[in-house]
Amino acid sequence: MTKKYSSLYLLCLGLIGVFTSCNPRVSNVMIKTYPSLSPETTVKVFEKQELVPANAESLGIISVGDAGMTVNCDSLSMINLLKNKAKTFGANAVLITKHTKPSFWGSSCHQFTATVLRIKDISEIQDSSNTDDTAQKNSPTYVSNSTNDIIYRNRKLPRWELGVDAGYSIRTASIAADLNAEQRSVAQDLSSGFGWDVYADYYFTDWYGIRLVYTQYNASSDRTAIDAYGITTSMTKDIILFIGPAFMCRLATNNAKLIFQTGVGLGYTGYKSTCIMENIYKPSLYGGTIGAYFVLGLEYKFLENLGIAANFSGTTGALSGMTLEMNGSTQEIHFPDTYKEGLGLLNFQLGLRFHIQ
Repeated sequence: MTKKYSSLYLLCLGLIGVFTSCNPRVSNVMIKTYPSLSPETTVKVFEKQELVPANAESLGIISVGDAGMTVNCDSLSMINLLKNKAKTFGANAVLITKHTKPSFWGSSCHQFTATVLRIKDISEIQDSSNTDDTAQKNSPTYVSNSTNDIIYRNRKLPRWELGVDAGYSIRTASIAADLNAEQRSVAQDLSSGFGWDVYADYYFTDWYGIRLVYTQYNASSDRTAIDAYGITTSMTKDIILFIGPAFMCRLATNNAKLIFQTGVGLGYTGYKSTCIMENIYKPSLYGGTIGAYFVLGLEYKFLENLGIAANFSGTTGALSGMTLEMNGSTQEIHFPDTYKEGLGLLNFQLGLRFHIQ
């Protein structure tokens, strides 16, 4: 059957460009410099002014931060960047004066501003991450590494998430007005059905990641006709699928029990309609096109690595023609310019979530 195209591209597809990444931003204001130090030189990190020795010479200020779409910007990477930059000015210590932590509404990066220092006899001095063990242990955000030299950020949420959902789905395209009563009845049966999906997510940070998702819609219509030749039974089965990547965002409560997710993506949308008559003839129509995907979901984690979720999602796509396959032969069918086979879906689903650190 033919339907007017009524699918709407629900979200801006330009977000796919977010998959790209760039280096952190580094800026500096120097009042004095010395020859660069060797890469093997140790640079001390101080977090408190009172721990800096009196003979420390201030050379200037360095800032490292988000350049817009920076990925490798955890605290370890950013402090190492800060230290390496300080070496180029002949500095052997830095005093952290400002630390902006990641936030969902701001940047996903750790951002630091530090005073660049040069200290004589620095080998006899411990940095603040060595001398302030109590503060480090009491911090919910950081822990020291094995050398007590660089601090890491503890992730609240796992990197990997696997999910499976199932529920009720409806097609968004309207039914063509020129169908007869029998055709319209079949079209109405096929306009809603069972939908399910499986996916795998990888999150670069607690907030942003990518998803590979497969969704499938199944609907059927049974018909029995009685005429002069007897009773004829037929069944029409429709399948609409989507497979592709998506850019994902998530936000969790402080205890990480409730997690809100949203995402958009582009991929392949496919369609197949098969009519089975008397279990003998099985003509089918099929086709595929580029489609879009969106999802809004809310998860409740009832165990450390297991949760349940409610999702509202959808896919889009439209065909201007299809392939007819019958009795081993195929034929290309092209629709009039005023008609499209709309493949848009809205899904209302429940599912399970499996988390992997």
